[in-house]
Amino acid sequence: MINNSQKLNRVGYVLLVIAAYFIGATVNNNKISNNIINGSAFQQLNGSAKTLPKSIDSGLINEVWDIVQKKYVSTINEEKISEGIIGGLVAGLGDPFSAYANKQETKQFAEEISGKFSGIGVEIAIKNDLVTIVAPLKDSPAEKAGIKAGDFIISIDDKAIKQDESITEIANKIRGPINTEVKLKIIREKLDKAIDITIKRDNIELKSVTLDIKDGIGIISLSVFHEDTAGKFKQIVKQLTQARVKGIVLDMRNDPGGVLFGAVEIAGHFIKEGEIVVREIPRDPNKTVTHYSEGPGELSNIPTVVLLNGGSASASEILAGALRDIRGIKIIGEKSFGKGSVQEMINLSDGSSLRVTIAKWFMPKGGEIAEKGIAPDITITDEDSTDKIDVQLDKAIAVLQAEISNTR
Repeated sequence: MINNSQKLNRVGYVLLVIAAYFIGATVNNNKISNNIINGSAFQQLNGSAKTLPKSIDSGLINEVWDIVQKKYVSTINEEKISEGIIGGLVAGLGDPFSAYANKQETKQFAEEISGKFSGIGVEIAIKNDLVTIVAPLKDSPAEKAGIKAGDFIISIDDKAIKQDESITEIANKIRGPINTEVKLKIIREKLDKAIDITIKRDNIELKSVTLDIKDGIGIISLSVFHEDTAGKFKQIVKQLTQARVKGIVLDMRNDPGGVLFGAVEIAGHFIKEGEIVVREIPRDPNKTVTHYSEGPGELSNIPTVVLLNGGSASASEILAGALRDIRGIKIIGEKSFGKGSVQEMINLSDGSSLRVTIAKWFMPKGGEIAEKGIAPDITITDEDSTDKIDVQLDKAIAVLQAEISNTR
């Protein structure tokens, strides 16, 4: 089991909402001229330069700084240079999920996980060296404009994305004030040419979980795992039990994930206390953390199916994997994204923060999620769906009804 501080710091976002893409930690606001000369831009991370590898040559950094001070044609932004040094250190890990955020980005991240923010409402990641839309958030400006999970962004406001641009830089270009517009050039599978989509930024307040009951079947739409999602889910469970539903469809399509404890707590409604939900395996396997269901498992005897697609990632993959491994619940739809690593968010003394990958997730039976994703038991795409017909949901309901009939 994990304590409350761990719960708040274990972040399962694939990447976070473009309103304010969270990307790691920054340095203190001391002047870079002092930091570089004293070598302390690096010392701030661990308190002592002795912990740094010998290959980091602070003398060379000072040499470059001296040249820049003397030769650079324009005014030098020392704070940006300081951030760049630390950002480069983290970027050197080669991990798209480990990064740093300055104070403003950290504040924006806190707003995102509370479920209230402004932006276009889309999750992005670097996948196969391409800027990939993980999922547009439900009812967001991005979704309404036609953005789809799996789209690739190749330019922003008619400026091509450069190969060496970080995900933070890309996110900052998409981010902006409400009622302003951003134009994205998109490549989409099965389209023979790129398309331009213009999106107006807006305030976004997500309903992370909703319930619709039809013909005795509870259809739960779980769109993201925010800090309050587990609490809201408890209210959904009360409605389900009061309605005495015969079956449940758990729809996590385009759910990009969120905080880990949300997935563990929600799993506890579907599986009994003491069952393994997920394992975190760090660099040292002897320090593996196993997360167990804390129950109460009041939905454990109700037939259930799960809907996933390519926009389902992180915490949604953890929950789906646990339900299939423990209860044999069928997964319907498309292969999930494959975000199977744990990031810990560490708040720094100046209000900035560091996000670093500390472990990989493994499902109860040992299956790995990272890069592989979760393959559905029944594959069905949404190609034939319309505004009035949802072929994936219809299939899920049909499979569930057949299961209900067989259990009578």
